[in-house]
Amino acid sequence: MLVLDTDHLTELGYRTGPGLRLETRLHLTKQDTVITVVTAEEAIKGRLARLAVTSDVAEQVAGYQHFARTIQFVAEFTLLPWDDESAARFKDFRRQGIRIGTADLKIACIANPQHGGLRQSTGPAFRGLAGVTRGARPAVPSGG
Repeated sequence: MLVLDTDHLTELGYRTGPGLRLETRLHLTKQDTVITVVTAEEAIKGRLARLAVTSDVAEQVAGYQHFARTIQFVAEFTLLPWDDESAARFKDFRRQGIRIGTADLKIACIANPQHGGLRQSTGPAFRGLAGVTRGARPAVPSGG
């Protein structure tokens, strides 16, 4: 199973160059591709935030279209839940002094090695956390 972070989901959703390359690689892996409920939350909150600052109802038409597409896109993925185990892992990382953004840490806590770990695209956000693999290139499983 491959767990995508919010950056990966965004690239796929916008069908950018990196997103199209990632889509090709995901098809080659033959593994399930999933997201976390926190990733879905971030995607939807982003759309809602854009709607909230648009007061012109004519401009809101496009905003609501994007919002609807985001909901439909997120619904294509299996969502890994935020559960008691994730919350305990989160508290443990905070006790250890891990200081990364709350949403990023929640995603990493959900996408633990039992769920296949997390593919994060760029930057140091998940540095030092077990089960996190850097790079936008999901690994092709051995023998596949």
